Amino acid sequence: MLSTGRLTGGLFDRLFFRAIARGVPKSTVRRGPGAPESSSRRGRERGISSIDTAIVMISLIIVGAVTASALLNVALFGAEETKVASFGAIEKIQGALVIRGGASAIRGSVDVDGDDVIVISPGSVDQNAVVTVKFLVTGSAPESVVDLTPPYTFDSAGTDPDASGLSPGSIMSFTTVDVIVTEAAWTVAFIGTNDGDYLLEDGEKAEITLWLQSQDIVNNLWDLGAGAGDPFLDLATELLQTDTLFEIGLDVGAGVITLGRTTPGSLDPIVFLE
Repeated sequence: MLSTGRLTGGLFDRLFFRAIARGVPKSTVRRGPGAPESSSRRGRERGISSIDTAIVMISLIIVGAVTASALLNVALFGAEETKVASFGAIEKIQGALVIRGGASAIRGSVDVDGDDVIVISPGSVDQNAVVTVKFLVTGSAPESVVDLTPPYTFDSAGTDPDASGLSPGSIMSFTTVDVIVTEAAWTVAFIGTNDGDYLLEDGEKAEITLWLQSQDIVNNLWDLGAGAGDPFLDLATELLQTDTLFEIGLDVGAGVITLGRTTPGSLDPIVFLE
């Protein structure tokens, strides 16, 4: 594509100054008194002047055309960028999740002293607390596809949950006034009709479970975490108990959905969090 700068600096300059040079009267030519000017000379000068004027006009037209072309290209590029940004926004909207219904929690007995025996009585160390939180999600639009590949799975044997060995498609966080878990343990179970993969697609429903403690299936209890090496709550003071505000965040890449609830004043084996 021609550059306006190259045109105005090259062809236009040569034509323009050539036209001006030709149109300048040669005052250095002197004639004797009363000497008539040659009619052929006057005709040539008029002809040259007309040609030079035409050259200047053509040059200006060419410069205008090139400038208009450049401006049009800029406008088309801007429109294309706007279209790409719009499609990106649509994809983000279609990639989000929607929480359906309320949430529920499971109360469990946590083996605080680590002796594999639960004793719940006044003055005992072991405590009852919320150990898992569950909620149901679907896609936000019929065209949405959300990767729910989980970091953990469960099989109700030994201890749960178990590391999945997969590359998670989403990250879950858990927050209270006293605790922040940036990468919490969670699993997923598809409910009803699905095609057997971890992609949540049109018409599919998935139950997400947040695991705050590790379950010891053999001893029928729940354990504290072992420190920074696992995603579970490590201290008795961090356990999710009564009258506690908490928030769960699930980052699916195209956006974050949040679930905020407050635990009731007493904990039943199954707690419904409306």
